[in-house]
Amino acid sequence: MLDLEIAANPQTHNPAIIQIGAIHFDIETGEELGYFSKHINLESCIESGMVTDSDTLQWLEKNIPETLSASKESQVPLVLALNRFTTWLSMRHISTKSIIATEYPTARYDSTDLQLMIWAYGSTQDCRWMGSAYKACNLKKPWVYYNDLCVRTYCEAAFSITGRNIRREAAKSFVGKSTMPLMTANIKSPA
Repeated sequence: MLDLEIAANPQTHNPAIIQIGAIHFDIETGEELGYFSKHINLESCIESGMVTDSDTLQWLEKNIPETLSASKESQVPLVLALNRFTTWLSMRHISTKSIIATEYPTARYDSTDLQLMIWAYGSTQDCRWMGSAYKACNLKKPWVYYNDLCVRTYCEAAFSITGRNIRREAAKSFVGKSTMPLMTANIKSPA
């Protein structure tokens, strides 16, 4: 699951990404298997051709000043953050293939042929923004466009078909403490 913090209007094609957050989780149990979080140097994004706008920067300063400050102070340029994210994804992909091969030997998928799929909350945002960032840095995005998956669409379809609010059920059934600061707004652990 991918979650980004950006420094431009969400309708912008190539907003400066100030933080990348991602969680690798077991789709059946919800267990967190790993996470990635990296603050990205804001200036490096601008130098790479990504954009900001004053309204969004003011909103960030008011609502999540620690994230904006961490980005301004970060020594991690956009290209390095993307390379680290690509490496992390590769390791998670290898881990998933291994789990499927050993724990689900009769799975309908051949574990050697599984493709990397990225879930995000919105079909036109985080994955598209990452694509723009990879392009700005002349890097190959490590997944193909048809493997951009939308949690919002999934939850809406599930509700339309079954009447169940999957998002609310997932939030209520989450056990433990999320290690991802970006995700704590969407996933609340029980008291």
